[in-house]
Amino acid sequence: MITDNDKSILRKVGEQYAEAAASPRNRENIRLWKCLNRGKMERPMVNIDQFPYHELNEGGVLDCLVSDPFWRGYEQRIRRELYKWNNCPGDMVLDPFFKIPMAINDSGYGLSRREELLLSDAKNDVVSHKYNAVLDNDADIENIKDMVITHDEAETSRRIGQAVDIFGDIAPVRAGGYMFHLGLWDEITCLMGVENCYIRAR
Repeated sequence: MITDNDKSILRKVGEQYAEAAASPRNRENIRLWKCLNRGKMERPMVNIDQFPYHELNEGGVLDCLVSDPFWRGYEQRIRRELYKWNNCPGDMVLDPFFKIPMAINDSGYGLSRREELLLSDAKNDVVSHKYNAVLDNDADIENIKDMVITHDEAETSRRIGQAVDIFGDIAPVRAGGYMFHLGLWDEITCLMGVENCYIRAR
């Protein structure tokens, strides 16, 4: 059961999100992106992908207050979207509904990172690592496994039910699928070490 306090916090940020998503500016951005994707661009479109949120939390606007771990993560997502929308949106688009992550998990590729913590700044949520190679030679390739993806239907149903209870009278609720990240550089540097990716000493 989600607490009344958590629900109140989520509804407050949810109402802000829904208001922005229903705005004429958001509807126009949707129209312009559709024009671009259909080969009928009206103007170049701007998308700002990543932000150093730990450096931008002036006045605590990005502080998360929800106690439930799953919904705290969702609160963080909404607060970050609102921060972008209010401060440097470019031509970003807000979904006119609440997309709730389905309970989908993957087994990974069979390799675990081996890292050393070099520096931690708890106040700003910044951590510096050194990654030691676990993918170091041809024999290590045999340790790479096919990823197995699973879906916990009962957990997804529970999340959607809670979301409808929280947000259902604010905006529609939809289940969100799995985003498969193919950022090879992000992964390979953690498995080989950054230096090894540039220079292989024999």
